[in-house]
Amino acid sequence: MGRVADANEGQMRDRELSAWTTTMEEAVKVINEVVHIQCHHAYLRTSLGDEWLWHFERGLQARTEESPEGFHRAGIYHGELLASGERLVILEEEDGRQQCVLSVAPFPGKDIECHIIVGRASSSPFTATETRLLGYVSELAASKGSLHRLLTLFLDRWREVLGGSSVQILRKAVEDSLILTHPRVEPQVVANHIRTTGRKMTLRAVAKLITPNRTALWSAVAVSTKTTDWTKLRLAERYSLVAETSPSIAAEVFRTGEPIATDHYPEQKPKLVLFDDTQSHLSVPIAVPSQDECVGVLTVENTGRGGYDRHTALALTLLASRIALPLAAAQQREALARRKRSVIPPVCAVAPFLQ
Repeated sequence: MGRVADANEGQMRDRELSAWTTTMEEAVKVINEVVHIQCHHAYLRTSLGDEWLWHFERGLQARTEESPEGFHRAGIYHGELLASGERLVILEEEDGRQQCVLSVAPFPGKDIECHIIVGRASSSPFTATETRLLGYVSELAASKGSLHRLLTLFLDRWREVLGGSSVQILRKAVEDSLILTHPRVEPQVVANHIRTTGRKMTLRAVAKLITPNRTALWSAVAVSTKTTDWTKLRLAERYSLVAETSPSIAAEVFRTGEPIATDHYPEQKPKLVLFDDTQSHLSVPIAVPSQDECVGVLTVENTGRGGYDRHTALALTLLASRIALPLAAAQQREALARRKRSVIPPVCAVAPFLQ
């Protein structure tokens, strides 16, 4: 019986280690894809021994005996992480470069110890947005499941539009925001009513960008499962960013860079309300991680309650940050194209001068 019990325990341990290895791989991919910082190392071990069991280094896996220096460093960094009492700690090396050490296990220092080391090739420090997003990856990895769904959207649905126009990128973003925040929604039914708990529930999503004078947000792309929702009047609404007069959750998200979620939207008593039937609301910043610059806000809402928990808010924030860089690049291309059109007059206008 003892041997059977030991075998079963060993199998359970192997399955658990395999699951956490997958989680660490997903976390590394999200950091590379979203935060746009290359992970240097990732380590995993259990409370059953002091040996680090798994090592990721720039896309390669190495066993303990193949990387003694790396595993020694892992122990030092892990000690710093535990001493901080946090899930993430920023450390400065002797050469002035920063290293970010984050845990992807539920509770650092418990049965499973997994952490990832993220560092820069340059001496520039981590921005506040980068640090915030890395913390979100840590928290979502510990919850499991959320990162996998996020990666599915990134890898399977985004390659085709990352070099497209700003409208293409934003439309994909608002559609995927509904899919991410409402697991029952599939791409082919985004434009239709869905049924939840036996009744119809309206879903809405909108990408809001900052105006050229940077005083307000405007609705660039909006979708809804109710076709009559987004009227011209509603699309023309502006969300003021002036602190004294700011009436909206979106403006607050833009200023703070933090997501805001509520399942009791009417009780928040926002001054600017476009839809009287909204019950649940989630707004997240569209922020370029390396520049600490917010370029807009991505919002989802519905007419039911209980839809947006913290993990949903963090996952949507990562999705919004994923589009920030290609969106900024698309806007630059479009601005350049507009300038060229304004500088070069049409042929009919210059023809007289060529005669």
